[in-house]
Parts: sequence; C-alpha cells; structure tokens
Amino acid sequence: MNQFKSLGEAISESISNESGEVNNVYLGGLNLARQHGCGLAAYAFEDARSAEAVHLRLFEEAERLLSEASDIPEKQYHTCTSCGYTFSGMSAETVCPVCGAPQDKIVEVRYE
Repeated sequence: MNQFKSLGEAISESISNESGEVNNVYLGGLNLARQHGCGLAAYAFEDARSAEAVHLRLFEEAERLLSEASDIPEKQYHTCTSCGYTFSGMSAETVCPVCGAPQDKIVEVRYE
C-alpha cells in the first residue's frame, strides 16, 4: 500500500491476489458452507468465486497484452453491483448471469 509500482508489478500482484481469492478464500468458504449444509452461504461463496475468476482472467489478459507490448483494446465493461461479476460487451446483460440481479444493478465501468 502507498507504494508506486510499475504496471507489470501491479498486474502481477493483482493476479496473485485474485488467484488467492478464487482458489483459497472463496473455495474454502464454499467447501465449509457445504460441509455444514449452509446452502445460502454456499451460494454466496460460489457467486463471489465466479466473479473473482472473471477478474483474474481480465488481469491475466492484461498481463499477456503487456508482455506482448500490445495496446489493451478498448472494450465496454459492465459490473454487477450485487456480486461483482464483470463482463465486456456493447450492452449490459438483462440480468447478471452469476447472481441473477436485475439490469439496474449492472453498471458500466468507466476508465480514462
């Protein structure tokens, strides 16, 4: 925190963090919830894990493009404000494909 890093270092660190969330934090919570028969908690952990897996994939794509010295193509991104699922496309989904939140919970991500 409060340190300036190169873009490559920041992306690499983000990949490590997202991977930990996907493969340890949310997977561990999911397995524990299933062991104890807590269906709603398991559902929440699975939704969060799915959303974080998308973030991981986006960082991995950015790392690949950076290593190839390619420009990151401009895409329109949307995020579900209920579960964090992020996707690209020209328009928002009607409902979130992960948690089922309605379209008014899906917002365009703007970066400049």
